[in-house]
Amino acid sequence: MNLSLRTGVLKSLAWGSVLLCWAGWVIALSGLSALQNDCGGANLPVRWGNIGELGPMRCDKLFAYQWWKIWYEWGVLLATCLALAMGRVHDFRVALAVLLGIATVLLMDATNTFYFAWYRLAHGTEMVRGKVYFSGTLITSIFNLLLIICLGTHDDTIDSRHDEAYGNGKHNLHGGHRAGEPHGAGAGAEDPAIATAV
Repeated sequence: MNLSLRTGVLKSLAWGSVLLCWAGWVIALSGLSALQNDCGGANLPVRWGNIGELGPMRCDKLFAYQWWKIWYEWGVLLATCLALAMGRVHDFRVALAVLLGIATVLLMDATNTFYFAWYRLAHGTEMVRGKVYFSGTLITSIFNLLLIICLGTHDDTIDSRHDEAYGNGKHNLHGGHRAGEPHGAGAGAEDPAIATAV
């Protein structure tokens, strides 16, 4: 099985994970927008209680942290899409995995908070909006984890075979030889000036 992010099954799985992350992100964005719209300047603990990170502050201040999580995920997904589209995800996979890991922790925290908030919501529409946000963060977290697994499963030996077959980019401008390789008429001969200096 070809476990390369350049071609094969792993690349398809990575693209599928990214697309499902985007779907979860849109759901989370919709839920958070609806919560923010409904909440306004009310004091959230009066309506929901103190659950997780839902501290005693006004809604317009509290959701600023949730918005940061959503837009952080947007940036990470955009960077991942660009790396996949350019065919360079194997070069940036460690950085992308770390950024996705941070995003996943943040979204899992939101998922946990809004899961327990279901039981304390005052009335129907708030509960539904909280569930939409919960669902979006849950879907995005799951497929972030799958994407991290894809990035970690990439087989580096495939990259080395690709570099051997097609060159690894270390060519000079004089005849296409690799840097450090001897070339020209006296390719195997020692330079007499260097030999006498040693």
